[in-house]
Amino acid sequence: VVANKRLEDGSVPREVRAGELLRKHFNDRVYTILAVSFEGAWAAPSIKREDGFHWQSGVVRPASKGTFAHICKSAGLGAFILDVRSLRDNDGHWINRPMVIHPDMFEGKPKRLSDLCDAILFVEQLKSSRPIK
Repeated sequence: VVANKRLEDGSVPREVRAGELLRKHFNDRVYTILAVSFEGAWAAPSIKREDGFHWQSGVVRPASKGTFAHICKSAGLGAFILDVRSLRDNDGHWINRPMVIHPDMFEGKPKRLSDLCDAILFVEQLKSSRPIK
């Protein structure tokens, strides 16, 4: 969920992730999954009302070395789901160190995975959607 307009005081509202809102209201009664890919392409309908309906697409560039997506690719599995909820309270676990997930996600800023979601769905090669005609 992203607010596109400035607030009355002229400030820009902070971006709020849907998972953040769900966890705030439902705590652990909801299970959120963050999708991460190493590389690929994406396509989706525009969600900005002022743009009108149109199909948009983009490229997911290969994740750089040291990012979470690169570590996942190194596992050699192609696709998997990783539960991070069970590790949320284990501050010593490597999964709870802030890290860049993928350079194209969260402005390339380090994030603590278990603060973002309950699980990660990793796919090495993301393939774009196609509109149904």
